[in-house]
Amino acid sequence: MEKNIYIFPGLANGPEHLDTLKLDGKKIIITYPNFELNEDKELYLQKIAEQITDENPIFVGFSLGGILALHVAKYKKPEIFFLISSGKERKELGWLFKFLVLVKPKGKTVLFFSKIVLMFMSPKTREISQNRINKASQNFLNLLFGFFSYFPEDVNSKRLIRIHGKKDKYFPFNKIKNPDYVLDGGHYLLDSFPDKLSEIINKELSRTVL
Repeated sequence: MEKNIYIFPGLANGPEHLDTLKLDGKKIIITYPNFELNEDKELYLQKIAEQITDENPIFVGFSLGGILALHVAKYKKPEIFFLISSGKERKELGWLFKFLVLVKPKGKTVLFFSKIVLMFMSPKTREISQNRINKASQNFLNLLFGFFSYFPEDVNSKRLIRIHGKKDKYFPFNKIKNPDYVLDGGHYLLDSFPDKLSEIINKELSRTVL
């Protein structure tokens, strides 16, 4: 029976990126509904969790999507959790994200700080991210940046597999605790190593009986 693999995309992971992942299972891309004004964050996370129908799901979380997946795991415990180019605690954040936590941008200032983040991206990734920011509601961006301010105390998963790039600036490699796989790239590993990521994920899936 084909396994469902739930993908939590980051801000820069458009369909053209996720299509490059060749996984031994059915990819289900998690969508992030608009965040309504004054909506409770936990209720919002439960809305995302409703998209997951498996009892022992497989999570693949990229960057910001990985942080959201950490929170969703409180409601849907994954059998395997692939955390890619992301952090699981606040001290793993790079200086730019720590700055965002400090200033806590809201309203129109979120769009301003989003443009600062774009300045550090490659031209190709910047274009995709800009399109996402343009389509996203301000409230959604508020929520997304808000998740930098706190992390779950524990990762609620039977197996956590961390994949990280040596040159990552957003979640610096020297701050990451015991990554399982290290690639010679920056933050956007899906741009540079889609085949290698697919190989690693498929290898780890083959080791687990679900």
